[in-house]
Amino acid sequence: MARIDITFHKGLGDGNTTKLSLPSDATLEEVRKQLESAKFLTHDEADVQYRFVQTRTKSKTDFNQKQGLVDPDNEDQLTLKKVLRRDNDGNYLVLITNAKAKMPDYMGMGTDSFVQGSLRVFVELNGDDGDAVEKNKKIQAFPPLTLTDVRPADGSASNFDNVCVVVDGSLIKFTITAWAAAGMEYRVETGMGEAVTDMYVLNGNSGKYVTIDVRNYEGSHKLIKVVGESAKQILGHDRVKLQKAVIKTRRALELTLSDGTRYANDDQAPVRRPGGAETAEAFASVTGSEGDQTVYEVPRTGVKPGGLAPADETGGPAVGGFKSVETESWEQASVVTVYFLVFKTWEDAKEIVGSYNAPAA
Repeated sequence: MARIDITFHKGLGDGNTTKLSLPSDATLEEVRKQLESAKFLTHDEADVQYRFVQTRTKSKTDFNQKQGLVDPDNEDQLTLKKVLRRDNDGNYLVLITNAKAKMPDYMGMGTDSFVQGSLRVFVELNGDDGDAVEKNKKIQAFPPLTLTDVRPADGSASNFDNVCVVVDGSLIKFTITAWAAAGMEYRVETGMGEAVTDMYVLNGNSGKYVTIDVRNYEGSHKLIKVVGESAKQILGHDRVKLQKAVIKTRRALELTLSDGTRYANDDQAPVRRPGGAETAEAFASVTGSEGDQTVYEVPRTGVKPGGLAPADETGGPAVGGFKSVETESWEQASVVTVYFLVFKTWEDAKEIVGSYNAPAA
């Protein structure tokens, strides 16, 4: 069986990370023995009990659902694929946490961005507009806490794939890095489908990643503010509200300017195999995915685009300098959905939602 390189995390301090090369079909019991032999883990003690953090489950009998942790009694039956995950750069991770530590009601894996397909999205406080900086300071807004795979500690409700924890009224910005062919169309929507912005980016005659900051509603100076809606029925807390944003990008294959200048390109985003997998078969054996599955290598930044214009879905007259635009379908788009858990204070947020001792991916 092929071996894969894995980074193990049990915390964020010095000495809390180690790397091993292991067979993809190794049981968690075998993995634990190797980690204990390397003196990375210790046997259970009164105040320290290390447990593997689950990443996926098909049946409630597989895991101790409480806190999303693997029951040690099941470690001899479970393989690495039950706890293996990849960071945003394709590297394999296994997270381990101290089950004796106090945990909030909802837990998630720390990340600095959300990735799907050839799209990477950062969510930050708006530090570019003076009014936003002043208002965020007034409401004591904290930098958004971004998490993936957020789940209730008691297993009583569904997971959220991408979560951003903020103070109610926070003024934020989205930084979007995505693949553009001749250009791209990017769209940011509210949970109700209302378009915050829907724009085309002119890239040129060669495909590359581009980066866009979205801080305000299209065609206005209205800044983006997160205002929570009631979500008691979802989270069971009256101190948290819910909001949602959907970010989409798709390639523009041809753009023609009002002066007749035409740009055309059909380049696809570059792809690579997940980090640490020597073969497609090794990847499939670990993840249970198809062997030909590939992962987009999405950089953290891209070049600034050549120009912007509002998207014209109807194909009418030129808007903002574009006479015509040809795009791929939205079915081919990369889409990131972000759920905002909205709190009045940082203290409320920390009590209800927290992260495992996960690295920022």
